[in-house]
Amino acid sequence: MPNSEQAPIVKLIFDWYTNGCIDEETGNKIPVGLNKIVTFLNNIGAKPITSEFWTLSTVRSIISNEVYAGWIRWNFRPTVKYVENGVVKTSRPRVEKEKRLLYKGLHKPIISQETFDKAQYLLKTKSRPGPISKEMTNPLSGILYCA
Repeated sequence: MPNSEQAPIVKLIFDWYTNGCIDEETGNKIPVGLNKIVTFLNNIGAKPITSEFWTLSTVRSIISNEVYAGWIRWNFRPTVKYVENGVVKTSRPRVEKEKRLLYKGLHKPIISQETFDKAQYLLKTKSRPGPISKEMTNPLSGILYCA
């Protein structure tokens, strides 16, 4: 059974990401990226489960989580025990996608499979911000100054 407090936020995140939102100035639907969703959620006062504010990685992990579409993940982050300096420690490394197992869950999905698939497609195809490539004129520019 979905958490009654968290399910509406998860639905909202998927809706914004896959369908965009209404621009208050123009009334038109505009595409919404992960950073904008983080800003929206923090502005409306919605709180994530484990921290005070929403972050890009939290929203991305929600959008990437198959559980919201009714699946159960197996072998996603198995607990691995190891001994270091005579002390038993554990870690939970992420496993490559090929080794993860997905099973149809018995729980009610929060979002449709179509919405989840559309979100995955957008995650793969949307361009991510990065440095604007500029041609360097002098490799010592800004480092070396003349007297």
